[in-house]
Amino acid sequence: EARFVEDSQKKDNFMEVVEKKLNKMRNRKSMFLKRYCNDLGIISISQLKMVVKLAGSDVGILVHILVRHLKSTGATSFVETSRFLFENIDFELCFAKRRFHGITMELYDIIMESFNDDFKSAVTVFISKRVSEISNKKEPIKYPILTSVPV
Repeated sequence: EARFVEDSQKKDNFMEVVEKKLNKMRNRKSMFLKRYCNDLGIISISQLKMVVKLAGSDVGILVHILVRHLKSTGATSFVETSRFLFENIDFELCFAKRRFHGITMELYDIIMESFNDDFKSAVTVFISKRVSEISNKKEPIKYPILTSVPV
């Protein structure tokens, strides 16, 4: 409802109300967003933008949604919505917060098992540098943004 009002009235304060309410109820936010994104095949980019905004720093929710989608569809590449979600996940934050490591590595495993070699290579470089960085507790490396995600 907030997204509809926001889109039709070109006002963003309605989303702020929803965002504040959901942020007060951390577990409910996760349940709501996961249920809302139950099928990435029928959700719009506009809806996903709202989901990313509502998830905020709880990036594990976004990774979980993507993992569930890839598992349920047996995907070997990204469709428009899964690509958008992947490109909008803050992987730096995924690794900075230890509680997201498991689900992030699950996403990595799915990509390694199912996706084409070019994409696997880009993801492998990113993940391996980040894991090494965490285990060595060195200064963070600045990574190039993956600007093109193969379909």
